[in-house]
Amino acid sequence: MKEYNVLVVGVGGMGVLTTAQLLARTALKQGFSKALIGEIHGMAQRGGSVIAEVRFGEEILSPIIPFHRNSLYLALELFEALRYSYRVLNNDCYAVLNNFFLKPPLSKIEMSSETVLKYLRNKFERMEVIDATKMAKEAGSSVSANVALVAAATAFKFLPLGEDSLKETMKEMFKGENLELNIKTFDYTISRLGKR
Repeated sequence: MKEYNVLVVGVGGMGVLTTAQLLARTALKQGFSKALIGEIHGMAQRGGSVIAEVRFGEEILSPIIPFHRNSLYLALELFEALRYSYRVLNNDCYAVLNNFFLKPPLSKIEMSSETVLKYLRNKFERMEVIDATKMAKEAGSSVSANVALVAAATAFKFLPLGEDSLKETMKEMFKGENLELNIKTFDYTISRLGKR
């Protein structure tokens, strides 16, 4: 594969950068010759916007995804999905969005998750909206929505990375209870969504 480009967005504390690491490490494990990560995280510690770009394949020269070459858009929060949707100019990009909406502090704009989703549905070739936060909680973890989102992208066949490889990478990245909860969340999400 020449290139596969994943844009991951969310707010600080949601696991955007962990998700990027998981995808890049798994890509290398599966034999992709290059995997690069570009990240922007200004006020991440205070719930600010965080974005990570993950690129893997044979012909990757930069960690920055050209606006017209996104393969997959993963959004941990709907307002952030809307905020960065301008970076997806190609209409053959797939999207997996967490149905979780945080109204930006001090915002006077009246907006709802329904409004955001209505706009985004016209932007992507195929868009799936899941309750990743709810699924993570049902699996026993309140902080593994990012893993649920990756599992969903795998179940929907949007991601060219295997379930076993992703779980092996998790074993390298996490330890103890964190590992157990992330694996449980991954498996629970796959079982809830079914293999497609």
